[in-house]
Amino acid sequence: MKDYHVLEARNGREVEMRRRSSLLLLAFAPGIFGCVQPLAPDPAATPVPVVRLRAEPYSFASYSGLIEPQRLVVRDPAAWAETWAVIWARHSPLPELPQVDFAHEMLVVAALGARSTGGYGIVVDSAVATADHVDVWIRTISPGSGCVVTLAVSQPVDIARLPRSDGVVRFHDRTEEHTCQ
Repeated sequence: MKDYHVLEARNGREVEMRRRSSLLLLAFAPGIFGCVQPLAPDPAATPVPVVRLRAEPYSFASYSGLIEPQRLVVRDPAAWAETWAVIWARHSPLPELPQVDFAHEMLVVAALGARSTGGYGIVVDSAVATADHVDVWIRTISPGSGCVVTLAVSQPVDIARLPRSDGVVRFHDRTEEHTCQ
């Protein structure tokens, strides 16, 4: 099974998502679709400040409405309001929408999708920029065999602010297993 990054239009807004598929990917528009790139950063790339919406070193939320694995790039207020509502679809009342200056910032949202237990996490780790794209590294965490976890289904999600770029955003995943004693 291979990971693909897809730039998708929803109601006139662009949303970048990662789709998993064992089928061949057909390019509907040249340059929009691309495969996951190697994990080695481009030596010409410049580090980009990543400001996560949660300062602690774990997921923004463990229980969200994002039940499928996704990687989203949000570049406008309407898409942000829609994404925020989906993230908090399982909660009432809806928390206040954080304000974002989309003239200077964009958001990346990384969702792990539904997991059968707790103990899973996802974190936007870092980013670098080149003249034509931004590479974002996402860390996914799974519980080790000795970990005690909740028996509740979880849907971890993380959100980070990055300086605005209208270029392609490429996501790179790395996994780690949490060791418990």
